[in-house]
Amino acid sequence: MMATSYKLAFEGLLEMKLTEEAKVQLIRIEKEGYSEKGICFAIYKTQDKLTKFKRDSRFWSILHNEVRKHCYKKDDPRWEEINERKKRNEEYAEQVKQNKLQQRIILPEQYKPGKNKMYVYFVQGEKGGPIKIGTSKDVNKRLHALQTGFPVKLKLLAVLPGNEKVECGLHQKFKEFRLNGEWFRPVKELMEYIKTLQVV
Repeated sequence: MMATSYKLAFEGLLEMKLTEEAKVQLIRIEKEGYSEKGICFAIYKTQDKLTKFKRDSRFWSILHNEVRKHCYKKDDPRWEEINERKKRNEEYAEQVKQNKLQQRIILPEQYKPGKNKMYVYFVQGEKGGPIKIGTSKDVNKRLHALQTGFPVKLKLLAVLPGNEKVECGLHQKFKEFRLNGEWFRPVKELMEYIKTLQVV
């Protein structure tokens, strides 16, 4: 458990009371330029060691040394780099979140996941190329799984109710255009067939 206050750090991690003496010692460490959050982080990182010495007269000098090892002072220039990296990570996480939202397909109500429901889907790269004919109970989830290992963004061309038997029938129907597994060449016959389905 990460602590962000002295009370949580001492009572939660070290099982020690935050006495007046403790507060005086902590203020002394803070005067060197360390923040409460930083000192708590040092306690979190070294709680096993500190717990062994909590009844030892050397406890405060040990804590002081651990703070120096594990924390930066408030005016340390490295904070600028850390904050910049944190900002970049947050921006990246937001981009990933937005991309996931954009990839999510809003299917008509009759094609939503449900018990005993199966769908045949037709998927292709955004800029064209081979078409995959597959089945899934949850088309959104399946598309996301496919995207993970696919080099270009995928798009769902069409979907229709159907199980593996329907899928096999379609594979047989377009077998002369099969490339590999469930992937087929985007020939005119296949594209024309897809146009007759529920296009997403």
